[in-house]
Amino acid sequence: MKIKTDFVTNSSSSSFVVMGTSINSDIITEEHVKKFSEQLNTNFTLDYIKDNFSDFLDSLLYKSDLKYSTGGDYYGSEAMIEIHYTDMKDDETLGEFKARVKNQIKETLDIDVKKVDHIEMSWEDR
Repeated sequence: MKIKTDFVTNSSSSSFVVMGTSINSDIITEEHVKKFSEQLNTNFTLDYIKDNFSDFLDSLLYKSDLKYSTGGDYYGSEAMIEIHYTDMKDDETLGEFKARVKNQIKETLDIDVKKVDHIEMSWEDR
């Protein structure tokens, strides 16, 4: 019997572990729309953001350490905002990493989330 001890990938399944939180487009206000439109030099509307939440997040997060996922339980107007554990600094404690993720969300999205946490997700095609 052969045991594989390194990372195994399969095209029919995937998983990841991140530090983050889930958000919904409903938390975006007209004030956010004005700020983000000026910041990105666009003419976003609240309806556009709600209808194109992934495109909006692409525009907003591309210069930050934050990533987002909209698969699994997160569809349409919901997204998981995260930083992957591989982006944790060598001298950073877990508490410092959590604080950095929370601060990045506040700075980038102007959203004060109550809690960021360890998120583990996986999908399997059958």
